[in-house]
Amino acid sequence: MYGKITNFLEGKKGKAVSGYLEIKKDQVWGRVYTVHPGNAECYYLRLLLHKIRGPTSFTALKIVAGVVQPSFQAACRALGLLEDDTHWNSTLEEASISESPHKICELFAIILVFCQVGDPIKLWEKHRDSLAEDVKKQFEAEQVNIDLYLDIVYNQCLILLEDIVISMSDKALLQFGFLSPSREAGFAISNHHYGKELAYDTVHLSKIMAENVPKLNQEQKEIYDKILNSITSNSGDGKIKEVEGRINILESLSNIVGDLITLTKRIYPNIHQVGVDSSPWLKERAILTPTNDSANNINNFLLNKLTTKH
Repeated sequence: MYGKITNFLEGKKGKAVSGYLEIKKDQVWGRVYTVHPGNAECYYLRLLLHKIRGPTSFTALKIVAGVVQPSFQAACRALGLLEDDTHWNSTLEEASISESPHKICELFAIILVFCQVGDPIKLWEKHRDSLAEDVKKQFEAEQVNIDLYLDIVYNQCLILLEDIVISMSDKALLQFGFLSPSREAGFAISNHHYGKELAYDTVHLSKIMAENVPKLNQEQKEIYDKILNSITSNSGDGKIKEVEGRINILESLSNIVGDLITLTKRIYPNIHQVGVDSSPWLKERAILTPTNDSANNINNFLLNKLTTKH
């Protein structure tokens, strides 16, 4: 083993080593070079060299029970050479009770950089919700379905964590046997409008369609069926094509107007004279928009014109 290298020397004293004419074996003073734990993979390599007899390659050092481990750290973990992370787990659990997500990220970075974490990925998976709470709130503020964006949320949190780790150690997360975030995926957290438009609850919308399509009048139903059939069925007339997720409505199915005032006058004529109790009249009319923001603008515009009867 590596730790016994200092027992061998060139010279005339000592016992002969079979197969090595110039090498003798004897009790001598010496030491194996130390490695700082911060130099993670070298540190774990040194542990393996002290444990495994007769390795023939670096890959051989990673083989545990016939399985090639992904790193020297993983090999040490599989051999039971590392302590568990109970202490660090308790530390993060206690911090999550009172500290902000940013402070918890800083604490996680300190543990990762300066302490010996046995399984950093497992520790991350257990506490990532506490670390990513601020990022989640950014999405929730945009009223999106957070379950659809968990991968992006966790990736953004990893980016923030890696920035802290780099500021402390000038090393990326990957050098600590940790996950490496995708920097390109970070655009999604800043593009709120894009996120909102992908966050529709399709199950809920399908239920709304099932309830309201039967309420369409004959003219509305004909237009609805023609558009839907042209988009979803090969038996359609093929005149309405989808290009990069968008469709162009045929001019024959619509009247083009140049501004919001004209549009609302066509769909909701004399709305300022209609009370909110005229729900049948309102339900017969609708304006479709490509984005949620456009819908909000139109709603606010119409609500300002709609008078309430007392």
